Amino acid sequence: MLTIIGQILRIIGIGLAGLAGILLLFVLLVLFVPLRYRGTLSKKTEGQQVDIRIGWLFRLLSARVYWTGEKPKITLRIAGITLFDSTKPKKQKKLKDTKELYIEKKEDIQQIQPEITEMNTEKQEPEKQDPISESMSLEENNIKEDNIEEDNVEELEISEMKSQGWKVWNLLKRLKDWICSKVIWIKNQIRFILSLIWSGIDFLMNLKKRLKESIGKVGKLRTKAGLIQTFFRESNNRTGIKAVLGILKMVGKHVLPTKLSGSVVFGTGDAYSTAQILVYTAMFYGLYASNFDLQADFEQKRLEVEIKLKGRIRPFKLLLYLFKLWRTAEFKQLLRNIKKLKEELL
Repeated sequence: MLTIIGQILRIIGIGLAGLAGILLLFVLLVLFVPLRYRGTLSKKTEGQQVDIRIGWLFRLLSARVYWTGEKPKITLRIAGITLFDSTKPKKQKKLKDTKELYIEKKEDIQQIQPEITEMNTEKQEPEKQDPISESMSLEENNIKEDNIEEDNVEELEISEMKSQGWKVWNLLKRLKDWICSKVIWIKNQIRFILSLIWSGIDFLMNLKKRLKESIGKVGKLRTKAGLIQTFFRESNNRTGIKAVLGILKMVGKHVLPTKLSGSVVFGTGDAYSTAQILVYTAMFYGLYASNFDLQADFEQKRLEVEIKLKGRIRPFKLLLYLFKLWRTAEFKQLLRNIKKLKEELL
């Protein structure tokens, strides 16, 4: 029994050791295998172009950024398998076919159609009347017409009397409305004038308080500016800032491309001015001659630039620089002083 348990524990231990070894190997690869990049930047009459390629561990992991003035193309691959491509359209959800929807709606309409036709026919059928009732209704209508003619004469006389009274009433009502509107306008003007007076009094009463607040704010700003000046004047802070700048300079040298080359073709359209520019650039010939090819076009106006770059980044070196910065006493003192400055400013 003990031998079986021992064998199981041995197998588990071997498996864990293998996983730890694989993890350690992966960490060492990430730290010591450099991340290489290369690219071309060009500006010509046809257009602009940027092509940057990044690879790690013999391009086991690779990425590319390609831009020609429109939407950039970004791709990411692992062992040649594309994981991400910005140019590929996104997958759309499958919608139900419109033809099927049309057929279903048509079937529903066909089922409801007979009921609708029956209801319409019932409504359209007119009601039949008896001939006796029709004759009675005609006699009643004739009697009503005679009565209406007599009533119309009386109504005309009454309406003439009423129209004169309504005219007087309308005049009085208009006069009342005009007087009310004027009273309301005068009331609003008085309120507006009083509000202006009260706002002026309030402003004068609060002016002293506002001036004190503004003077206090200016004083606080002056004290903060003085604290910042004293922070940069202290020798410890200056040495810490110099140490940070030195580490950043080393990081920049490591990250920037190690190989840089290219060609430049320029022309102003005027032979004299083009020759002047060529003479001025010849003064720095020793700086760019080994990497850049400079050509002048004395006939036409043009500017064509093509730059090729190569470089590599080792994560181990970056971590080493950061560790070196963290171990310096000046940097630690600078962090403490920054914390104190934050507390004082707040």
